[in-house]
Amino acid sequence: MSEILANYQKRVRRQYLAAAVIIGLVLTGEMTFDVVERGIGRYLLWQNAGREKIGRSWEQAQQRGTASAQLETVTRERRRQALELESISSFEELVQYVEANQQAPISPTQFLQIYHQLPYFLQPLFFNPDSLVADARTQRIINTVVDGNRSHLNLVMLDADNRTVRRASLNAEQMSLLTNYGKERNLNVRSESRFNEYFFEAAAFWNLFESLEPLRRRQFIQNVPLLTEAAGEITAVGISNQYANEFVEVAFAVSEARACIYYLPEDYVMDLLKPDREKQFAFFRLRRQFLENR
Repeated sequence: MSEILANYQKRVRRQYLAAAVIIGLVLTGEMTFDVVERGIGRYLLWQNAGREKIGRSWEQAQQRGTASAQLETVTRERRRQALELESISSFEELVQYVEANQQAPISPTQFLQIYHQLPYFLQPLFFNPDSLVADARTQRIINTVVDGNRSHLNLVMLDADNRTVRRASLNAEQMSLLTNYGKERNLNVRSESRFNEYFFEAAAFWNLFESLEPLRRRQFIQNVPLLTEAAGEITAVGISNQYANEFVEVAFAVSEARACIYYLPEDYVMDLLKPDREKQFAFFRLRRQFLENR
């Protein structure tokens, strides 16, 4: 009986041992397979960047690449425009920016810096200075938008709700006054018929200039920078017998074929011609004719 029991126990132990061995082999195989699978996965992932993409994966990669490039281009362009906008400090730069980008949204402070660089008698082409004082007191101007080109320019000043507070439009003639003021260009003052009646050699002009009242002389110096920056280059001065938007074209010849152009108010010219009563009176009559023919 004891021998039968011993054989039975021995058989059961063998079965448990076989089961344990089988379970161990299964676990070992599973672990080995998992390790191999992870290794293969990492290898494929490492190799994936260098493999040529095909089908759907290729299309997705292309779309992601295109979208990323477009976003980078848009971001770069907006950054460029923002930097260009911030650097605008003169009317000429503002016009150049608007021509290239169709529109220029600038702050009221930046616009006023540009506005105050213009000669005071040209500022009303935009807005009357008194109106800007009222806006500054109420602080209702939040943004300024400029659009157009060298032939026509629009400027709109907006409040916090994007409502128009002030609007100005400059036509081609007014734009010409602002963009050409003080510019040197190809022009033979001696041969242009519009300067024949009021043409002065340099010495004659300086005599007229010295006869001006001190206040008017300072205004000339302030609004005609050429008088201090390159006075020695002036060879002659011609005053046009035509009006440009109620201003008088005055050309300062700096060589035989070059001249700097300024557009000055009528009273500047009348005061300059004061020592020559005949020329002054002739210019006065010219002004009356201009007003009658408008």
